[in-house]
Amino acid sequence: MQPQLTALCYLRPLAFEWDRLQPDAAGEVIAYTTQALEDDVKLYQRASAFLGKSYSHGMGGFGGEPGDLVQRENDRAQVNGIDRLLEVDEFRRRLSEPPRSDAFDEKHKSTISRFLTAWGRRDAGED
Repeated sequence: MQPQLTALCYLRPLAFEWDRLQPDAAGEVIAYTTQALEDDVKLYQRASAFLGKSYSHGMGGFGGEPGDLVQRENDRAQVNGIDRLLEVDEFRRRLSEPPRSDAFDEKHKSTISRFLTAWGRRDAGED
């Protein structure tokens, strides 16, 4: 695993811990993350940090059909408490905008798209 990807695994828990340790209403985390949303790479990093996975497989289908014999990987938006870490509306707005830099490749765009789709499913109660 690449060191950069390993570090992304810790971004979300570290941000929550930073928020927990700061004095009440200090707003340091939100101020930092709101500024970071202006950078396309940091925006991607936050989307990646809040994009989780779940795994499922079926035991049996309808009408006697067999279920899923292969495990299925599903994207999940892990956004509980996200409002303590960043401006949610601004985050969503920036995620929906085209990238501002040429640093974005198809992997970055795909991750953001998958995260927005998972977040939409979660909002609709389908997750």
